[in-house]
Amino acid sequence: MKEIFINDFNENIDLVVTRVKALLINSKNEILLEENNNTYQFPGGHLKDNETIEECLQREIKEETGIDLTINSKPFLKITCFYKNYFNTGKNVKSIIYYYDIYSDKMPNFEETNYDDLEIQTDFNLLYLRLKDLKSFLIQSKEDGTTNENIANEMLLALDTYLTRKEKKMKILVTGGLGFIGSHTCVELLNNNYEVVVIDNLSNSKIDVVDKIKTITNKSLTFYNEDVCNEEKLEEIFSKEKIDAVIHFAGYKAVGESVKEPIMYYENNLISTLKLLKVMKKYNCKNFVFSSSATVYGSPKSLPIKEDFPLKTTNPYGTTKLMIENILKDLEASDKDFSIAILRYFNPIGAHKSGLLGENPKGIPNNLMPYIVRVANKELDILSIFGNDYDTVDGTGVRDYIHVVDLAKGHLKAIEKVARDKGLFTYNLGTGKGYSVLELVNTFMKVNNVDVPYKIVDRRPGDIASCYADATKAYEELGWKAELGIEEMCRDAYNFIKTNK
Repeated sequence: MKEIFINDFNENIDLVVTRVKALLINSKNEILLEENNNTYQFPGGHLKDNETIEECLQREIKEETGIDLTINSKPFLKITCFYKNYFNTGKNVKSIIYYYDIYSDKMPNFEETNYDDLEIQTDFNLLYLRLKDLKSFLIQSKEDGTTNENIANEMLLALDTYLTRKEKKMKILVTGGLGFIGSHTCVELLNNNYEVVVIDNLSNSKIDVVDKIKTITNKSLTFYNEDVCNEEKLEEIFSKEKIDAVIHFAGYKAVGESVKEPIMYYENNLISTLKLLKVMKKYNCKNFVFSSSATVYGSPKSLPIKEDFPLKTTNPYGTTKLMIENILKDLEASDKDFSIAILRYFNPIGAHKSGLLGENPKGIPNNLMPYIVRVANKELDILSIFGNDYDTVDGTGVRDYIHVVDLAKGHLKAIEKVARDKGLFTYNLGTGKGYSVLELVNTFMKVNNVDVPYKIVDRRPGDIASCYADATKAYEELGWKAELGIEEMCRDAYNFIKTNK
């Protein structure tokens, strides 16, 4: 934890305070920091036995504000107003301190604290309010004379500088950005004012998705019809676009196909990732979000699945994901400037509520929901359910189905994480609840009032009986959780296929 001045703002700070040009406080019990021949109060500052300054700061801010800097509340803005009479005597100094968690709208309640043991400061008030209200409050306090005019002007300038930099969003490269999950993530990125660059070779997507994303968001993205395996084209894109972070979706993703075509999967998924990471390192772009999968857990030892469970795959697709995770671990260990989030998806289904975006694979679908909707829409005759003799509620496989929009929002949280914290972070993205294949089919028929004929066939190679997430870590560290239920997933998926019939 470090204390710096807001006019020295940079993207890697933990704490921000405004610059103050005079003696703030003098107390036996306060830690004082010296800077440019002036004295600055360390927030909190009452050291306990065997406590470091960083631990003291974290403890006292949590006691005063309820914000835990050790989890996900960094960077952290502290602004202090000093009343006008401190210049001459330093007596009867009053301060109003504003704490603001940059990545959250949650604010502590109003609280007042008096410190009677201070030698000079007689009244110390903590006032909490939302950042959006701070500018008008400062202007009013300057007019009322409760805040020194020079200090208020300095704080207003610092605040404007801070807000300008905070609002400047990163430029994100999304590989496979016109695919099912990628396109929904592009929508969420654009709606949150990120600049978006997409590279997609259209092997399992369509070019009209670009226009659909623009229709939904009323914003444009930059599109390159290229293959991520092409290192020369990647270099051209990075040289031209000045990418700040990458979300890597591009890759083959069908379990059954990977069992039949393992070489194709190893070649495409591994080479594309290695080429991408090589170019990122060359161009000093070191914020990376990776699209992994719950398949890396293999047949889990117990349920729900936590991130620290043993990893063992049962099919080549899952093995490529696990190999890439290991590559990312080695990369981060070798270069501590990298910040990497590995997102292990469970089973994304559903579609955008507009009906413009959804899962629309070319050819016969490999995944369950696009097959269900095509049978419901009479494009395919019957749904094959692979096995009804698993040890589950009805013998069919159980999975953690998650709405694709919820999943896309998880990527925004992951981008925020890698932008502010260095290291390698792994999260499950799921609902924490499992549904069987038959439960999903029956729910689909019920909410959409449509028939889906099905038949039971042999188990599919590489499949497991049950798989659902413990997503607690993503909630605690990213502030993310799934909000949409299975009925919305079924309704939105069918709406997409009807809209695009």
